[in-house]
Amino acid sequence: HSFESFAEQLATQLASNIFQTIELLAEIVRLSEKKYYDSHSQFVGEKSHTVARQLGCSEGNCFEIKTAGYLHDIGKIGFPDSILSRLPNELSTEDFRYYASHINEGYRILSMHDELKSIATIVNQHHERLDGGGFPNHLRANEITLGAKIISVVDYYHNAMFRVNRSRVASTPITNTTTFLESTQAKFVQTMNYLHQKSGSYYSVEVVDAFTAIIEAERRLLGEKTIMRLAVNQVKAGMLFA
Repeated sequence: HSFESFAEQLATQLASNIFQTIELLAEIVRLSEKKYYDSHSQFVGEKSHTVARQLGCSEGNCFEIKTAGYLHDIGKIGFPDSILSRLPNELSTEDFRYYASHINEGYRILSMHDELKSIATIVNQHHERLDGGGFPNHLRANEITLGAKIISVVDYYHNAMFRVNRSRVASTPITNTTTFLESTQAKFVQTMNYLHQKSGSYYSVEVVDAFTAIIEAERRLLGEKTIMRLAVNQVKAGMLFA
């Protein structure tokens, strides 16, 4: 009984240490994000976890995929704004080569921790495509982990929908849900059409279908709620944020 108690205590301590390491790394990634209205890494982590559960992944796999989502851009830390402020297709050949290095750099960083090696593999593959046209290793179809397939879809969606366009920063301090949905509808349709057009060649069909069901359900539910965008000086005691 004493040994079992000690083993359980040790396992709990090791798990706690791993969680703290992940939280630390995720916070560093979040602090480096400058081109989004919200946290890109948090969105990718949370939504990838939801898709993984929808596809029937085990709790262990869901945790790994969620963590890989949080950390998928860790290799971009320290990148200059001249690279981060542009989309990959806007980069010169030399700049794109620099941008693409974040994959191997992220893999290198995460592989330094023995307990994060499987997560490092997912991160290393999240820019691969089913047809072999991705990078860095031009993997195809079943060579790519499910976690990487999920993150690639969620990553594209959030980049397409929520990257900051400095020329269109909202000036209205408060906006309702209807206004938000209407103002993003055209971009949403364009983004989802692209995902479905590339489904089967770039992206996994089952992942795109699962993500589509999830995100469309969320937008329907959003229409039943109220969203307010407030300046800091409009925040009052007693307000709850979700």
